[in-house]
Amino acid sequence: MTVRCIECRLFTLQKHEGMARQGFGKCALDADDHPGRFNSAVFPRHCQSHAAALPPVVASREQWLAQVQADFVEEIRGAMSRAPEKAKGEK
Repeated sequence: MTVRCIECRLFTLQKHEGMARQGFGKCALDADDHPGRFNSAVFPRHCQSHAAALPPVVASREQWLAQVQADFVEEIRGAMSRAPEKAKGEK
């Protein structure tokens, strides 16, 4: 069965904000053996330990991640719109 970590109750985006903002989180099963391992929240994978999270939890995670990614895109667009002005001033 193909699953996504964002849909698992063993997965969290709350352990490392910087990685979470990039779409990566921690699996409770990796906590002790692999403390530096982060899993993609949305990459489809096969996992025999997957335990379905409650639908409201999944919806909340998806909404938060979508908002963070939208904010990031908006930051990039803002920076790009200012870039031509900066380039004109450098000539």
